[in-house]
Order: sequence, then C-alpha cells, then structure tokens
Amino acid sequence: MSTEDDINPPCWIEDPMLGQHSPYSLVVYVVARFNAVYRPLSVLTIEETDVDQVQAAEIIPLCQRLSAMLADPSNRVALASELSLAADFYSDEQSTSGPSIHDLPKTGGLEYFRQLDGGDRVYRDFPDFPFISTCLMLAGDLSSDCPMRLRPLGTRFRDRDATSYSMVVFDVSDLEQSRYGIVAFKVQHMVLVESLEMWRRWTDWGQPLGGERELRVGEPQSRTPLSVREFATKFGVKIPDDASALDGVPLVEPDAFRLIWPSESSETENGRVSQGPPQSGSSIDSSDARLARRIEGILQTDGFTLLLLNGVRKLRAFQQSLRRVLLEKPDCLNSPEGSGLLGLAFEAETHLNLVQYDGLSGEVIRAALDRDELKQIQSVSICIDRITETPRHLADALFPSGMKHDFYILQSPSRNSDDRAIEFMQELCRVPDRLSPSNKIFISGIYSSALRRQPWVPASGPGLPTSAFPVQYIFHRTQYNPRGHRWTTQSGYIGDGMLSPLASATGLLAWLGKLASRVLLWAVGAPDLEDPLRIQVSPIPAEEFKLQGVQTRDTVRRPLCSGTWCVVVSTEKYRDTARHEANSRVRGCEPCEAQYIGFALVRLLVDVVAEDSPITVAAEDVQVCGLAEFLGQTSPAAVDAALVERRLAKTEEKISHWIGQGRLGEGLRWLRQLEVEEAVEVLNMGLKEHFGR
Repeated sequence: MSTEDDINPPCWIEDPMLGQHSPYSLVVYVVARFNAVYRPLSVLTIEETDVDQVQAAEIIPLCQRLSAMLADPSNRVALASELSLAADFYSDEQSTSGPSIHDLPKTGGLEYFRQLDGGDRVYRDFPDFPFISTCLMLAGDLSSDCPMRLRPLGTRFRDRDATSYSMVVFDVSDLEQSRYGIVAFKVQHMVLVESLEMWRRWTDWGQPLGGERELRVGEPQSRTPLSVREFATKFGVKIPDDASALDGVPLVEPDAFRLIWPSESSETENGRVSQGPPQSGSSIDSSDARLARRIEGILQTDGFTLLLLNGVRKLRAFQQSLRRVLLEKPDCLNSPEGSGLLGLAFEAETHLNLVQYDGLSGEVIRAALDRDELKQIQSVSICIDRITETPRHLADALFPSGMKHDFYILQSPSRNSDDRAIEFMQELCRVPDRLSPSNKIFISGIYSSALRRQPWVPASGPGLPTSAFPVQYIFHRTQYNPRGHRWTTQSGYIGDGMLSPLASATGLLAWLGKLASRVLLWAVGAPDLEDPLRIQVSPIPAEEFKLQGVQTRDTVRRPLCSGTWCVVVSTEKYRDTARHEANSRVRGCEPCEAQYIGFALVRLLVDVVAEDSPITVAAEDVQVCGLAEFLGQTSPAAVDAALVERRLAKTEEKISHWIGQGRLGEGLRWLRQLEVEEAVEVLNMGLKEHFGR
C-alpha cells in the first residue's frame, strides 16, 4: 500500500479500496487450422452489466462443458461436416483480404443493453457454423448468468481489451484431440490523487479518494495460454472435483492467437486481418497430383466406364485423388457413372461426407448408397445449398422408403436464409414414415434458427411426427409456499428441439437435476443412459428460447394432437416446523424448507384444441407412465429398466444436494413418479395456462 512518502500529486496509485481481479467479461473463440493459419469458426462474448459480472469461477465449468461437447463421439459427424465447410469457406476467402475486422464491444454498466436495437436481443446475423455456435452458446449460457451474444468471425481481441475481457480459445483442428487455453490478466483499479490534502483525508479520516479512475493491466501481457488449474491458482478459484477431465486436454499453440489477437503490425489499413505469409508450394504431394491428373484423364475417356479405373484402384492414394478430382469436376457426378464414382471414392468408409460437392442430386446419392462399396456407410452429410433440386424433390429422392442412415443436412456459411433447410425438414414431416427414431436427422438450419430465436415449426397443423419426436410439451407447476396449495404454472413447447425418445429421457434427467428455468438444458442430455457426464448437443428449442422473459400472452397457442407425449412436473415444498422453531429460539439460519419433485410422462389419447370448452382431460383420455415405460413404448432399442432406475436415483441425489435444501419430511422422496390423478391435475393446470384460459 502506498504511503505519504510515495505520493507526489498529481499521480496515479493503486486504489487502496479495491484489489486485483480477473476481467469481468469474457470472449470465447473456437478456431481450427486451415493451410497453416488458425481461423475462427465461432465467437461468443459474455458481458458484464451494471448488476452482474463474469466471475473467474464461471470460466472453469464453461471450459469443462465445451470440451465435453467437442470431444463426444455423438457430435463428431456434425463437427467434421462443419469443418469441411469451413475449409471451403476459408479457401474462398484467400482471394480477398480476409474477414472484416470487428472490435469487441465496450463493457460495464448498461453498455450491453445500449448496443441492442430497440431492446431486441435476437441474433440477426446467420451463424456461419450453427452447430459449433450452438455448442458455444450452450456452454456459455449454462455457466454464467451474464448476457451473451454471438459475434462476427472477424471479432478480434486487442491488448487494450485485456482490462475488460478474459479470453478462452478452443482449437478443433484435430477432432480426436481438441485443445484449449485461457488468457486472463490481473486487472488493477487505479485512482488519480490530485493533492496531498486528498490523500490525507483518506489516510486520516477514511474519506474515499475521489479522483479520476481507470483500469489497468497489472502484469505483462504474455501470449502464453493457461490451463484451468493455472488459471484457478492465479485468481484463487476453487477447482471443481470433476475438472480433472481437462487435465488430459493439451493447451493451444500460441500461433492460434495470431488472427484473433493480432499485433498492430499484422493489421492492414483497410480494416481487415492480414492472412499471414503466403504458403509456398502445394500441400498436395506431387505423386498424388500426378495420380489425380491420371484419373481425370481416364474420366474424360470416350465411353468411360468404371472398369477403366481398375488399373489405379489399388494405388494407395486412389480414393483421396478421386475425391479431389470429383470436387474439381462435379459434372462427373451427374453422368451415368456418378453413383459408381461416389462408391469408389468412399468405399469402406462409415461416413459419406459430401458437403463440399457441387451439383449433386438426390437420385445420385440414393443410388450410391445402394451400392455394395458403401454398405458400411452409417451417416451421410450434404450441403443443401449446393444442390439445385427443390427441398421436396430432394426429400422424395433421398427417402423413397424411409430413412436407413443418419443424415446431416448442412448449409453454406455465406447463406442469407435458413429457408431451404427448414423447408426440407418440413417435407420430411409431411410423410412421417420417413423419420425413424432409429436414425438421426440433423438439420443445421434448425440450429441456426434457434440461435436467432426464430421459431420454425408452423403454429397450425400437426407439427412434428410424434413417432420420431414423441415429447412435445412440458407442463410444470411450482408450489408457492409449503403452507398451502397455491401454485404457479408454466408450459413450454420443446418439440422443436427434435428430441428422440432417448434424448427426451436424458434431457429430462438433466432438467430435473437442476430444475432451472433455462430451456437450454433440454439440448444437453447425454447420448445414452450409461454415462450421464457425456453431452450430446441437440437443437435449442427455439420457441421457448425466444420467449425467455416474455409474457405468456405472446406464446403460440398450438393444438395438442392425439399421440403427443407431455412431461408433467410438480415441484412441491416441505416445511420443517421443528427446525423453524429452533431457528426462532436461537436466531439460527439452518434451512427449514425443502423442495421435492414429482414427475410423469403423459400420452394424450385425444386431441386438445383451443376451441375446447372447458380445456380439460380426464384420466381415460391419457396414458400416464414413468421413464422406463415411456422408453419401452417409444425407443427402438431395448430398455434396461434397472439402468433407468439408477439414473433416476442419481438425479434424486442431485436434488437432495441443491443449495438451501432443508430436511425432508418422513415418507417423502426427493424425486417420485406422480400418480395418475396427480399427473392429470398438473396436465390440466398446464393446458389452462397454455391456452390462456
């Protein structure tokens, strides 16, 4: 601490009332390496306001969640497909000076809200890579209560931002082993002492220093990334018990910072980031290039047939060379031998990644999948913006008799609409038998629409097929106080999260374990019941995401069709009278109330529409069951009832350890299945709220 001998007014000193701390805002980047340069794939800012700040302790769980998402095999195909699109996207950028530069927004006080147009929080731009951006948004939103927004890919972190922002960077160049790193500098509050009299008023009388103030970085700004343990040690943060999963994740290379944290010399005068030194030579081996030219010559032979490739099929680089030729000569795929060429190019693969191919037709893809060479294919990814067919024609061609593979429908990063992808999904729903709970359908436009908080399921009509996505609604009532049966009721549409039966079950367990108002928890259920720590990323339910904080009257009054499954939840309170009286006698503060949960899954056997009067259902109008029975009726896979019970018991244990939980009364359980009468009561309360009656 400064003494009077150190003071020579006017001078800046460290504010004696405030110590050093981490920055109160955060920027998170996901990057990947293309042609020796690390490029951003998604950028998220989490910003302080006048009432909330990003705490250092929140950065560790964010890193844990994002690392788990990027590493989980259930997300691998979606990530790999977007990386393929990114390779093309940044290859096209080579002809320009790079992405436009954007500065990080100012932070502090009401700055976040001043940036919004008329208070509208919708992310208006189309996210370049929606799945990666969804991972980023989910990791951020489930770790911090501060407002957050996706930012343009050209958003940069500069030295001057270090007083306001910490930075987290994830590198997904190698999906088998992602990397991460944290950059955070200690921030010091400085105050201008204008006179010795001002200083003496502080030292002698404790009058706060009233001079000008500013924030400064209190240490050299090294570009060395920190691990979560190094970060925790630096800022005195307790490391969670489960943070050990990050111990095996390597740190990013310092070169990963070059574009996102540029030095002054790397920025050009026209407001764009320099792309770095030119790459010398081709990354393609010369022998591979010769083979590609040889294959191209064979394909141009008059009367070409697949037999003409027999002489080169056994060569080591044949498949990669053929794929390269087909990328450069897409017309070959529309020839009579197009499906056969795809079969040879991807023979014995398990994933058919076609997102980089132009001019494909649904018929060629379907014919290729029927070939013996591709009998091991489990999943297919295409970019719908590269296909000239209408969404209806494409759906009819790909699925003439139902879905037999997992399908990933992506879009161009430079698109200006999600309409084609959404229309394709609506075409699939038009013939419900096309969709199967046994196979996954991934539509990047749905992830994009959710990030923009734009609902995509029509308000009228049958909605999504319940055979593939059974759970459509959640109805939740909460007891107002433990001394009476006064309730608050919430209804929510989660059908647009496209939850399979298993994803519905694991999403429900994730939601019950926290019972938070955040609908995003439904998007981060585990891919199976074996390991609840895994995270499979599903679309965020767009309708509920948009309505967070919006009055109920703005919700869509969608009818509920027969066959629809609903989750009904009753949060009830117990008051420990003895402990309450003991607290009163000794002025104690021991928790004397406990929340406990009842739930059930309810299948409607009748249609429920707004015109019904009154809007109520009877016990004979529904089927009420527990989680294992629900899975037994909806999931194509066998159900391990004992495993389901273990997962429920683990969720019950989480509920018992919620902060502020008191003792539970005799005969009560933290988590139980509702009886039929209770479930119907909760459902009717929810229907009344849903239809605004």
